[in-house]
Amino acid sequence: MKNYILYFATLFLTTSNLSGQTMEKDLKQIDQILLKEIEKGNTPSVVYYLFNKDSILKKVELGYSDLSKNIKANENTFYKAFSATKTFTAIAILQLAEQRKLNLDDPIIRHLPNFMYGDQITIRQVLSHSAGIPNPIPLNWIHTKEEHYELIEINFLCPFLKSIKKLNICPIKSLCILI
Repeated sequence: MKNYILYFATLFLTTSNLSGQTMEKDLKQIDQILLKEIEKGNTPSVVYYLFNKDSILKKVELGYSDLSKNIKANENTFYKAFSATKTFTAIAILQLAEQRKLNLDDPIIRHLPNFMYGDQITIRQVLSHSAGIPNPIPLNWIHTKEEHYELIEINFLCPFLKSIKKLNICPIKSLCILI
């Protein structure tokens, strides 16, 4: 599936403040675009929920989580979101700043006392990727099919994170317990 379609849908769903018919019409268009991507074979499935603080407004589960076994996608379908989570994190942080629960120029350590890169780095610097924090995972994102198994979190990420002396725990506890 083309990344820009998913990104557009994500931005729309997280920032839209439309009401009633306009929102429903736009959501139908997004569903049609996503369904076409599934039909073209660009992605096996799409699952998204539109919600507010009180309830789920719309639940969409399209396609299959396992094509070989004809298992339909549902709320338990696991997707590796990778860097897409940066968008959600940034939105949440900016909402907290808007509510004056934090300031973008606060040192990170004020909110994350165990932050291991010192007390001078600010939230703004981290959000803008200008803090100078090195990539802790020397991972080449382009790899051969044969290398894929070695890059699964259980086989790579958790042992690597456990080896870092400054980390007392593996952040992905559910995976690290298995090692």
